[in-house]
Amino acid sequence: MAKFGISGATVGYDKSNVKTMMKQIKANMITKAADELKKGRTELNNAVDAIWAGESATVFKNNLKSDTEQISKALNESYSVLESTVNSIVNEMSKVDKAVVKKRS
Repeated sequence: MAKFGISGATVGYDKSNVKTMMKQIKANMITKAADELKKGRTELNNAVDAIWAGESATVFKNNLKSDTEQISKALNESYSVLESTVNSIVNEMSKVDKAVVKKRS
């Protein structure tokens, strides 16, 4: 008699793991990058304050603040697009999963 087995294979999807993965992406990539931008801006502002005086220094620091805020906003917006796309895929997979095997009457 033939021996039948499937080792290490999975079929389907896991909504819980998808949500966990998305939270990790948000925490480990998006939030971390935004925090690093803020840290770098603070360090650069301190360096500017040490060597540069006048209105142009203030304008430079204001521009830097605006730029880093725009980058952080773009990162969060990109995450939102990714999250929406992944959620759409999960929803479509759910529909497919429900249709794989039909219940007998």
